[in-house]
Amino acid sequence: MSGKRSLNSLNSNPRFCAYTILNEFADDSIVTDGLGDTLSGYALSDDDKRLAYELVSGVIRHRDTLDTLITWYSTSKAKMSKQVRNLARIGIYQIKFCDRIPDFASVNETVNLANQCGQKKSSGFINALLRSIIRSPEIESQHKRGLSVVGHMAYKHSHPEWLIKRWLNQFDKERLKKICVFNNIKAPLVIRINPLKTSLKQQQALLSDAGISCEPSPIHPQCLRVYHAGNITLLPGYNEGFFFVQDDTPATLIDLMPVTADSRILDMCAAPGGKTCATALKLPGTNIIAIDKTSDKIALIQSSARRLGIDTISAFAADAASPESLNTVLGNSTFNRIIVDAPCSNTGVLRKRPEARWRLKPDDFKRLTKLQMRILETVSPYLTRGGLLLYMTCSIDAAENNQLVQKFTAGHPDYGVVVEHLHVPSSPASGDGGYAALITRID
Repeated sequence: MSGKRSLNSLNSNPRFCAYTILNEFADDSIVTDGLGDTLSGYALSDDDKRLAYELVSGVIRHRDTLDTLITWYSTSKAKMSKQVRNLARIGIYQIKFCDRIPDFASVNETVNLANQCGQKKSSGFINALLRSIIRSPEIESQHKRGLSVVGHMAYKHSHPEWLIKRWLNQFDKERLKKICVFNNIKAPLVIRINPLKTSLKQQQALLSDAGISCEPSPIHPQCLRVYHAGNITLLPGYNEGFFFVQDDTPATLIDLMPVTADSRILDMCAAPGGKTCATALKLPGTNIIAIDKTSDKIALIQSSARRLGIDTISAFAADAASPESLNTVLGNSTFNRIIVDAPCSNTGVLRKRPEARWRLKPDDFKRLTKLQMRILETVSPYLTRGGLLLYMTCSIDAAENNQLVQKFTAGHPDYGVVVEHLHVPSSPASGDGGYAALITRID
């Protein structure tokens, strides 16, 4: 077709790949965790794959900032198609957030992309919009002056206004600013070493020899931060079971649970199995029962255990929030160690899952805290007196963390908090956010 390049040629264009992925999904349904695998289906060089990854994740992360700029600078009041909006987002993202790409290249490449992918009628609009953003910064400045404190933070850091307002009741302004800045930093891949098969130094050398940048985690001695956007299964040492994926924050939090020779361990909501395997590796030979809701999730746990050479994990499908479902698997069994990694808002891992900030709605906290409490109510009777229950989330919101634990222990006087820890991100080195409370059932 005139004005279009062949599909094979476009499949090697990182901007076209990003445009295609953004068009394929609703804004809040793209799962960036699997983006590397998605991009492996395109004929991209490693450098172009990194650019496509940055464009997709960056557009999702900064979506509302980009859309606000479109509104401020657009002279047309006509409804914009998803395709044209995504072209504009890709162009503006490069201008505002990709310092290594010259502005003229951002404009030219975006206009060319419009011409090549069937949006030639919109190429003039795209060209004018992008050039106006570059040439007339005073338009943005004028609009920003009219924003409230909440609106300014939401615009600058591209977070929902309702979430900013909510968190200003939990964190002071400076701390919240650091959280928002952190959430917009690209997250490294974090892996935890399998001490049964290798050491951190050996795995670091293996990756470095393959030209993959990595460094030891500053917050956990068995974790490496890997700066790699490709398929994790292709990393050196993966097939040999030398490591597994676990962020250094949950790695630190799971270590709050002591494991001894007499430990009988139940791990709830266990998939994909990182915390299960980390617990098993604390004291090799320790038996663990792992539970999650579906057979697909159970298969993930079993696959991870096999790859790592751990044969002491038994995994079963059951609903952690249903006493009847759990009883069919556990019967009259009791445990002196229980781990509950509860489903949550993901507000501690928004840099890793940027789409979560747009998917989350205010009412979700009510729904999630009800589910979290129901899981604790269902699981806690399986804990022996004197035993320990580790409640964990990847949330930084008080409603899902200390407030929920306080409510649980207030309603159950025979349970008390031994220690709790809220990890709030404050700098690139600090790791993702998360919470854990070690709870005992009092003798």
